Formats: sequence, C-alpha cells, structure tokens
Amino acid sequence: MANQDPKELLLKGMEELGLGDDPSQITVTLSVGGTTQWLRTYGEYFQQKYEDVLGVKIELEQNEWGTFQSKINSGDYQMGYMSWTIDYNDPISMLEIMKSDAGSIPTFWVNEEYDKLITQASKEMDEAKRTELYKQAEQILLEECPVCPVTNEVYHGFVYSYVKNISTSPFNTMGMKKVYTSGR
Repeated sequence: MANQDPKELLLKGMEELGLGDDPSQITVTLSVGGTTQWLRTYGEYFQQKYEDVLGVKIELEQNEWGTFQSKINSGDYQMGYMSWTIDYNDPISMLEIMKSDAGSIPTFWVNEEYDKLITQASKEMDEAKRTELYKQAEQILLEECPVCPVTNEVYHGFVYSYVKNISTSPFNTMGMKKVYTSGR
C-alpha cells in the first residue's frame, strides 16, 4: 500500500462504493473537540488540503469538548480530529491505544491479529523480538485502521545554565517538581 497516490485510492474507493468519479461532489464533516481559534485555523488547514490534494470538500464542525466526546463515543461523526501524547519512550504507548478494547480513541476498528501482537509485545522482554512485533502491528494499523497520523509535535526549550535538574525528555510528566537554581 505504500507510495500509492491518495487521489487514485480515493477514486478507486469511490468507484467501489458507487459514488461516481468526481471528488468535488463529496462533502465530509470534520468534527473537532473545541471552539478555539487554533482549532478553527487547524480545521481550515485541513479543508484547504483536502480540497487541493483530493478535491473533497470539508465542512468544519466545532463542538465543546463534552459534546464532541459524546458524538465520538457514539459513532456520530464522519471524521474526527483527536490527538494523543505518549507518556513514555516506547512504541506501546502509542500502539496500545488502538487495541479494540482500549476505548481511548473510539474508531470502532477491531483486528484480532493486531490486538494479539500488541498484547504479545507488551510482555516480550527481548528488545529485538518486541520491535519486530511492533513493526508487524504497525503495518496492520496503517493498512487497515481508519486513522491518519497528521502531526508530530516538537517542543523546543531553552534553559539557563544555572537551572538544574530540569527534564529535557518529552516523555516526562514530572514538571518542575525537582528543578532548582544554582550558581547564578
């Protein structure tokens, strides 16, 4: 599936579903969980990209978080924007949220082989074997699951040399608990 043209895949899917061959006749609602200007701008970016690349019209639906979460959990959406931040530096932190029993991001996707691989990887102590299990699971995820990774946030922080014990790991939730200054 790698390196296939997205528009060709869309046209093939439209043909299979009997939707014709004109992507401009398709309108999809993108639901987001917030009413901030940042989310509006982000949604407008998606609108433009989907139209430019695929020819599909995107309608933006902004909801307060509670309404959005309720709609997502009940499957009352066409396309939803959700984000997830990993807690620790291991692929399982991201891959386990897509298991059929996870419930974190309700896609309603179920793949028993994926679930089995993730469960097996979470117990595997051999690094090479665990990595191979992750690769197999990720391949299934990217080919079958109705998710589309779109961003990978990066934090750039600048710290004075006299600030000590500050964590530079993006996977840390310690905050400033053990930070101190010395040698100003």
